[in-house]
Amino acid sequence: MLGWLTTTDHKRIGLLYFWATLVFFGAGGVEALLLRTQLARANEHVLGPNMYDQLFTTHGLTMIFWFIIPMTTGAFGNYLIPLMIGARDMAFPRLNALSFWVFLASGIFVYVGLFLGFGLAGFEPGDYTLVLHIADEVRGESREVNEAFTIVSAQG
Repeated sequence: MLGWLTTTDHKRIGLLYFWATLVFFGAGGVEALLLRTQLARANEHVLGPNMYDQLFTTHGLTMIFWFIIPMTTGAFGNYLIPLMIGARDMAFPRLNALSFWVFLASGIFVYVGLFLGFGLAGFEPGDYTLVLHIADEVRGESREVNEAFTIVSAQG
């Protein structure tokens, strides 16, 4: 088990990518089922509006950034390309291993946030981005001042 956690072998890293992306694919599939169940009939109350937005955002991100791209470049690229060109290993095996663990940690981070209520779309209506919201808190400005500035700068 420790060998799989500390490996720098391109084939093992490719398999780690493969199985991790399949888990994320399953999570994205469950999200899709919940979204379609909500839309099955009018006024269905499976998900609230905020949770629907969070699942919709997370589903899209999961299917692109934690399934399609890692499956093609991570799983197939790591496993097959060195074998196809006759290389013994990847050029930077430790960096290759680090990229998998960063990929896995990012997906876990997003899903833990979703389950704890700090989802990707969990801001109040009218919040522009997380960066502006944090900048307001750091500077001690109110949202009204920032909104007024945004309206004035957009008009002129």
